[in-house]
Formats: sequence, structure tokens, C-alpha cells
Amino acid sequence: MAQAERTQLNVVMFPWLAHGHITPFLELARRLTSTTADHDMDVVVHFVSTPVNLAAIAHQQTEKIKLVELHLPELPDLPRSLHTTKHLPSRLMPVLKRACDLAAPRFGALLEQLRPDVLLYDFLQPWAPLEAAKLGVPAAHFSTCSAAATAFFVHCLGGSGGDDGDGGRPPRAFPFESVGLGGADEEVKYTELFVLRDDDRGDALVRERDRLLLSLARSEGFVAVKTCAEMEQPYMDYLSELLGGKDSLDQVEGNWKLREIFGYLRMQLPMCTN
Repeated sequence: MAQAERTQLNVVMFPWLAHGHITPFLELARRLTSTTADHDMDVVVHFVSTPVNLAAIAHQQTEKIKLVELHLPELPDLPRSLHTTKHLPSRLMPVLKRACDLAAPRFGALLEQLRPDVLLYDFLQPWAPLEAAKLGVPAAHFSTCSAAATAFFVHCLGGSGGDDGDGGRPPRAFPFESVGLGGADEEVKYTELFVLRDDDRGDALVRERDRLLLSLARSEGFVAVKTCAEMEQPYMDYLSELLGGKDSLDQVEGNWKLREIFGYLRMQLPMCTN
């Protein structure tokens, strides 16, 4: 019997410029490109980051995981060696975020060159799905945090609130006492201290409080979360509620739900090549 024709799927992954974010994306890339994965697609991942980050994972490059350099604009006090959070002084974190934001057109040019079938992006780059949309490329958010942490941050920021990402819900306490801070007032204070403190910077291209909400609001079809439903199902359900019913995909016993991920990707097949 002739072997069924397999579909080739080209995926661009764009994690935040920190190894704590790069590693989960890379693990997902390995699983999606695994020859033992239970699906009928040949997946090629184009893994985008800065040269200094890619140098540290150069040995991870394979025929199906291709490393793609994104060059950030040079800003004062931010040499190329610091186009990563590794060894980055905390005072320069806003500068790194600004440099990454300014690289949006360059990222768009990479997408135009690569012509992927789908983009998986991180929360600090809410402009990435907009660059993909210009080319008709579907994009989905991948959260490298737990479902509890993601739901808590979205709750504190006010929920997705629609396509623009602005929150709008009245304050209420996080519905899980083991994670909450004891009440809505304390959570408001936490949000102001932890997130809103960076919103006073006049040179910020994206308000700090908007990054996560915009990234989630612009995710198409689903939000992928590095978690396990058996441990965090209530948090996943609440996250879905905050996101207006948008599905979230989890991690089960160390194996990604490839069938569900590819179920979504198959809906984008008009973009795929056979």
C-alpha cells in the first residue's frame, strides 16, 4: 500500500530573548519535528532570536530546526553582546525591550522571506502577530509560564477585554486562595508595583501592562501553555474564561498534545504546501 502523502508545515518560533523562554520553545520545536510524533505532517521550525542567543544553542540546529538571526538596532549602552537577558544589568531591561520593539520591521522582513504557515510567539512581542497578519500568516501565543501564573497576571491586569487587549473588568479577588494575595485591593497594589512602574518611561513603544494582554488577545485559535491539565485544569479553565473562551493547550506527562496542536494547524492548510 502506498504511503499517504504528508503535508509539509513551516513554523516560525519567536521566543523572548531569555534562555528561560528559549528553552521551552526549543523543547516544543523538538517535539513538533520529531519523526516519532503521531501526526501526518513534516514540520520544519525556523527558530528566531538574536545572534548572541543562537550562538549558545548552535548545537541544537538540525535539518528540521533552523536557527534564524534577528539583528536588533544598536542603542546606547546596549552592545550586541547584550541583545539577551543573560548578564544584562536590570537597568537595561527597558532598553532591550525597546530595541526588540524597534526590530518589528526586520522581523516582518524575515517572515516575508521565510513565508511560514504559522507563527508561535512570546508575550513580550505583541507586535509579532501583527507582522504575521500583514502576510496572512496565522499566529498563536505560547506561554512559558504555568497556567496559574498566566491566569493570575491576566486577572491582575484586568483580563483581555477584546481585540485591543485593554482590561476593563471591575476589581475582584483572584478566585484561588492558594495563589491570590488575599483580596482585590492587594492585587491592585501588586500590579501597580510590579507592572505599572515601567509605564512612566516616555520612550516605551509598548506599555508594560499591555504586552501580555495584547499578546493573548491577538493569538488565533488557541493559547499554548507549558503546563499539565491534571495539575492545573482549574487555572486553565479560568484563563480560558478571562480570554473570552479561547482554548488553551497543555502539556501531559511531558508530552505535548500534538494532535490538538496539529488539529488547529490543519485549519490553516490553505497556507500550507504539499
